[in-house]
Order: sequence, then structure tokens, then C-alpha cells
Amino acid sequence: MKIGSYWPVFCTMTDMKVAIPHWRGRVSPVLDAANRLVLCERTDRGTVVREDILLADTDPGTRVDALHQLGVEKVICGTVSQCLRRALEAAGIQIQANICGDVETVIEACLNDRLADSKFSMPGSQHRQQHQRQRRHGWNR
Repeated sequence: MKIGSYWPVFCTMTDMKVAIPHWRGRVSPVLDAANRLVLCERTDRGTVVREDILLADTDPGTRVDALHQLGVEKVICGTVSQCLRRALEAAGIQIQANICGDVETVIEACLNDRLADSKFSMPGSQHRQQHQRQRRHGWNR
């Protein structure tokens, strides 16, 4: 299913097709269980095309094949099993895990190179814990 949404690009997003699994408007917490993806790709005219994809099969090999056929170069997700992670990496697909939040906000952060912000880190992730320690000790003032 294709959704014809476009966003102006005002950032340094690299030219790559990015997939974000989603559920109820948020980044899906587990890539392996997600059945919907938002694909984002910047066009030559400086806009980002968004396409909503339905994944019917949960088999890791079939999922990797589907992502590869769609031309996905990077997956932004919550968590991912080691089996699926290894298969994605073997197929040359980058993974940026431990990301959470509203899909629209995550896409905007990706466009603006702000996904490293701790508000996009999954609860319990090392990045979020490190940021909280720094705030408690006053290290990031």
C-alpha cells in the first residue's frame, strides 16, 4: 500500500532508503514481530517520499529478502533478535536499534540527524542510562 506523503528536506540526510517498523503510530518495539514498515527515501528534488509496506511473513529469511528487494539500506527499530540482525547485516542492511517514539517525530529526527538524542532511546538502553547518569551528576551542563 502506498501513501503519497512528502516532507521538505532541510537537513543532511544521506541518500538511502530507510525502513521503520511501526505499530499504532509509534516505532514498533520488536522488528521481528512488526508487520508494517514505513519506507522513507529522499528524491532528487529534495523531498522525502513515504511508503507504507505490509510484511505478511515473519520468517527472518523471508523478511530480509523482502527488505532487500525493496532496496532498504537501513532499518531504524526498537529491538531485533540476533538471528534477524545477523541476516540483515549479511545482506548489507544497516540497523539502528534501541529507537522508540512517534514515527513522524523519529522520521523528522532522522532527517535532522538527531536520533542520538536520548528521548529516542528505548527505556533501559545503555544510551538512555548513560544520559541519565550524566544528568544526575551534572556532567552535561
